[in-house]
Amino acid sequence: MSLARTTDQPAIQPAEARDARAAADLIHQTDPGVWGYLFRNDRKAFDRFAIGLWQRPDNNFSFTESVVVRDRGEPIALEMGYRGDAELALRLRMRAEAVAFLPEEDIGPLLVQAEDIDYLAPHIPAEAYYVHFLSVRPDRQGAGLGRSLLDNVRRRAERLGCGEIHLDVYTDNPAVALYRAFGFRVAVESRFPHKPGLPAHFRMVRAL
Repeated sequence: MSLARTTDQPAIQPAEARDARAAADLIHQTDPGVWGYLFRNDRKAFDRFAIGLWQRPDNNFSFTESVVVRDRGEPIALEMGYRGDAELALRLRMRAEAVAFLPEEDIGPLLVQAEDIDYLAPHIPAEAYYVHFLSVRPDRQGAGLGRSLLDNVRRRAERLGCGEIHLDVYTDNPAVALYRAFGFRVAVESRFPHKPGLPAHFRMVRAL
């Protein structure tokens, strides 16, 4: 991944398996409504899932697909993403890996809930770069780290030959304003009126 440094900003660095605990916290804050829905508001189950997958390579929750910003060695922000044509293989690897560390009583309900999420997120074009997660620790927000990560995304997407950047975000997330300022537009709004507790989402797209 591209390693970028913006004036007065900590360096963006490749993520490592040892970042798992901080990464789980950062990933959870991206969409607490969806994570609560998927894991029936069981944060410990989410942590087993996120930490376990982060530490395993080549899946769509893995450190191998991520960069982080560290302060004194601790991740304070992350971005995880990949080309759309890699998404299916990464997701299948994720589902295969998850059974190794999630108890059987968690797997069944998770897969049932995940069927709804599969409908919620629109198709990712093969030649688009997909930002799976972008997150900045709450006490470090407002300092430009999100924009630095998006700049890094743009450079990486261009280097990979992508024509667009795609991301999904729930509609009342304050990050929507950042994405709009960075040139993203709302392409799709997804809702589940029959599923209380599952928030509405935007698919946002920026052309390159």
